[in-house]
Amino acid sequence: MSAHNADSISTPLSLSHADWSVTFENPDPCAVKGSSVEFRCSYNYSERETVKNTAWSKGELINGLWKRVNLLDLPSLHNRSKYLSDLQHDCSLAIYDVQHNDTGYYYFKFDTNTLGRHSKKSVYLTVTGKTILHSVMPPDNVRLGDNITLKCGSSCQLSSVVWFKNGQPVTKLEFQAEIEDAGNYVCAVKGQESLRSDPLLLDVQCKYLDLSISVPPGDILRLWVLSFSLSVICIHFELSGSFISNFFYTHTKNMNISNNSVVLFTDPPLNVSVEMSYLGHLKISSSVNLTCSSAANPAAYSYTWFRGANSSFSSMVQVGTGQVLSIPSVDVSHTGLYVCQAMNHLGSDNSTGVLLTLDDEIDSGYTGETGK
Repeated sequence: MSAHNADSISTPLSLSHADWSVTFENPDPCAVKGSSVEFRCSYNYSERETVKNTAWSKGELINGLWKRVNLLDLPSLHNRSKYLSDLQHDCSLAIYDVQHNDTGYYYFKFDTNTLGRHSKKSVYLTVTGKTILHSVMPPDNVRLGDNITLKCGSSCQLSSVVWFKNGQPVTKLEFQAEIEDAGNYVCAVKGQESLRSDPLLLDVQCKYLDLSISVPPGDILRLWVLSFSLSVICIHFELSGSFISNFFYTHTKNMNISNNSVVLFTDPPLNVSVEMSYLGHLKISSSVNLTCSSAANPAAYSYTWFRGANSSFSSMVQVGTGQVLSIPSVDVSHTGLYVCQAMNHLGSDNSTGVLLTLDDEIDSGYTGETGK
């Protein structure tokens, strides 16, 4: 509505007429789908009056006419809205599990023992999709020592954001990349950590040390790397002019080169873990991603997903492959215990089980008009 566009200012709106007024603290709130939003509101009236009833309504286009519909009469907001105020001066409203169809204009009214007052101005709610993950460096082209800045954003202005790497909190959003910084990063609005962004895989590649080594047949060359400014480097080996391999190498380990072969002390997948993108009440038709992570040298090249009714791995069935298992529309058949198996050429390991359940119960409710 054009009238609202003229009222979209950053300072509070005061609508006064004689001794009464309604003030919306933020007339243009923005919320991420699935989160909660609060309309902070206050109202005043003459000391000679007594407030009898209060209510919120939403602007709806019905049969071509613009009408204010009481929230009690909107089924889409049943059990998802709550009046937080009183019959004094507070008229705040909360909406939970915000959906795209909640976008629109909201109005407040109150009735006294003499007159009824309707706010001429409105609160306009904008609902956007998931938060979007940003990194200043392309995730497939980060090398040791590169400067990394993590940024989280959406079409809404996010006041406070928290970050997680492989499910664990991240304290530094600007850092120089090390091998241990590799992993899956997600962000969320502080206080609503169950609504997380899609994961961003940060793959930290090493800086190469190029060596050309010639070894007579039958001889063994033992190469010790005693110290470097970085704890991990990549070594490119050529043996008698023939390319052998690029690989990670740490100064705490050694390797043997014998009979034109390279023997490394490396690791099969360890500490395999699963992170679920949705940590709140998971409902039918919700979307959820399960992301598998592991520590391995070399990195795991295969991820396999299994689901079962209990923790016995032998009773589980394979349900997918790849590092991320996506379920775009959850139903009862998807419930159960999920396990990820990570594998490289040295071996494999399984994660602990993550239980996926459904809960269609919603606790919060809208109390509607008060004082009746």
